[in-house]
Amino acid sequence: MPDMRTPIATICLGLLAACTSTQHKVDNENLSDAWDGQPRSNLLVVGLYEEQGDRVSIESVLAARLTAQGVTASPSYQLVPDLAAGADSIARAIAEGGHDGVLTMATLEGGEQFDYEAHQNAYAMVRLLGSEGTFTRLGGYADQAAAARHVLDFGLFDAKSLEPVWNATTDSREADTGTAGIERLSDWLVGELRSRSLVP
Repeated sequence: MPDMRTPIATICLGLLAACTSTQHKVDNENLSDAWDGQPRSNLLVVGLYEEQGDRVSIESVLAARLTAQGVTASPSYQLVPDLAAGADSIARAIAEGGHDGVLTMATLEGGEQFDYEAHQNAYAMVRLLGSEGTFTRLGGYADQAAAARHVLDFGLFDAKSLEPVWNATTDSREADTGTAGIERLSDWLVGELRSRSLVP
């Protein structure tokens, strides 16, 4: 009889990995030299997604989970229904909500190689301001998740200057893109932000 120990061990390890609550890690990141060292405690959450339903889902769950973890957060769709309205609308929303930071989330093309510095410089704030061709599709997130691999982009911006404080991309292997998956992602993100003293 052939030795089945190795295949069974491999299968068990695969199942264990699949059952892990979350599979996200920071792949590339940049912390601005201009950061004042103060944590941001009241965040406006912006989901940079083409479909409004996707944006609402992402922002709502992410903001609720951040708040549950002790970081005050509000979804931006309630204050800025159309991100293409530009920087003035974002600034008004920040003023109305008393926010000291803006947290963005987007999905990048899955697994492709790219120049991270160029990406950060060219797209981080441009996407937030709603320029043409800058939004991402949650469908891309789901497609990549089906293959157990996707790349997310997060940005934390100063509320007054709208300049980036922190940008990061992830190597993510979370197969669930529904509410439970976003909640796990949110909990992981809070830990990453706290470990860098970006939130209290």
